[in-house]
Amino acid sequence: NMDTGASTGILGLASEFNACNPTCVPPILDEYVSAGLTSNLFSICLNPSSGGVLDIGSINSERYTGAIQYAPMTLDRWYNIELLDIQIGGHSVGLPPFIYATTNDVIGTFVDSGTSVILMNTIAFDAFATTFIQYYSDLPGVSHTGFFGSPACILKSKIGQISAYPDVTFVVQSKNQGSPLYLPVPPASYLLPSGGFYCLGIGGIPSVGVVLGDVFMENYYVVHDRVNQQVGFAPVNAAGC
Repeated sequence: NMDTGASTGILGLASEFNACNPTCVPPILDEYVSAGLTSNLFSICLNPSSGGVLDIGSINSERYTGAIQYAPMTLDRWYNIELLDIQIGGHSVGLPPFIYATTNDVIGTFVDSGTSVILMNTIAFDAFATTFIQYYSDLPGVSHTGFFGSPACILKSKIGQISAYPDVTFVVQSKNQGSPLYLPVPPASYLLPSGGFYCLGIGGIPSVGVVLGDVFMENYYVVHDRVNQQVGFAPVNAAGC
């Protein structure tokens, strides 16, 4: 019986490669699969108010709406996928896909429930900020002294309707090469309440492509299909998560 109820902590479910220092330790899911206790996949949904649910070895149709769309994994280390573009209200940031890819010193683009926000490399974040300001500088906080300054927060009282802010959409290569996935993140997710402020839940750091953390993942039921080396996305059913 793997239904353990509510719990808190960190559970590593990525590749064994990440657990080598210098010898490798098989992650717990690998141990379960080897023992025949579960299928080699897991699914997860996150809920900002209740935490979320981890389905080990299964896909639960009560947790999502519509169809699951899959993106091929580009690297069997993290749950890396190929990011083609970032759009702000339909406006591309205008960077080539290799900016988001895995290289010798960049760990690429991947989904990661262990990261609270969305992180992107500094080149991508600068282009993101420039594009956001270019098209939406009329909105409160959209400036280098607001959400794109330090700290990246503004007073709640300065914002009218959060819904006035644009979706941020991540365009991902799908298993159907001619039809990418468009995965939007609404402003209610990326503008994080913190006391009397809203803070931008998207930031820039070196040595990554884009880390699609909880701010992204809370909008989707995410299937980590390790057998078929693919990651699936479907709109989350909050009532089932």
